[in-house]
Amino acid sequence: MGRPSGGFIGGPATVSRNKDVCNIYVRGADNALWQRAYYNNRWHAWGRHNDGGVLASEPAPGSMGPNHEHVFVRGTDNKVWQKYWTSTGGWSGWFDLGRPSGGFIGGPATVSRNKDVCNIYVRGADNALWQRAYYNNRWHAWGRHNDGGVLASEPAPGSMGPNHEHVFVRGTDNNVWQKYWQ
Repeated sequence: MGRPSGGFIGGPATVSRNKDVCNIYVRGADNALWQRAYYNNRWHAWGRHNDGGVLASEPAPGSMGPNHEHVFVRGTDNKVWQKYWTSTGGWSGWFDLGRPSGGFIGGPATVSRNKDVCNIYVRGADNALWQRAYYNNRWHAWGRHNDGGVLASEPAPGSMGPNHEHVFVRGTDNNVWQKYWQ
């Protein structure tokens, strides 16, 4: 699959918004968002997002349906930033989504369990799970999961359908821990 011009930092992240499109995203060595796309039955060249975004984490891509894709990153200001693509509008600019009270460690993770809901998860600076949700056509405030969980890793969210979401983390006991929403 090669690499962007100048190389990249960290690992790749990928999302497929439908059966015909797959995108790979990386944080370039220049701290810009780089993308390699598969569509029309072939891989296309690496492309740089030349929109001024400066990444301080690996990208976290997701999709809310076949005509929508989004990418979340940690910015150099230690806030979560988002940009999205739609089939009707193309790529948006970057949007500041703030950060949890006290900040966070590492990069964001995201999951969309259906076309109307998107959640961002981060490991707070207090080692608790923090979440920011998009539903009812708007972003809601950051919220802390006050259930006693103490994270030793970034969260790894997923979904098993439109009415199920789960998050996995490494605990301080070095075991994998899970919580879910139905």
